[in-house]
Amino acid sequence: MSIFSFFKRQSSANKAKERLMMVLSYERKGLPPNFADILKNDLITVFSKYPQFDSHNIE
Repeated sequence: MSIFSFFKRQSSANKAKERLMMVLSYERKGLPPNFADILKNDLITVFSKYPQFDSHNIE
């Protein structure tokens, strides 16, 4: 990986591939479809306990 590849924007095909792989991994593990949302909310709750993190800016 070169220094210039760090600043290169990721193509929409690569983003779609990553998202598809994530969906397939959820299906293979038998996780509920809303698992990502549940996990995100739990992580925001944990991070909001610490003043270094602004819970409104967490994506």
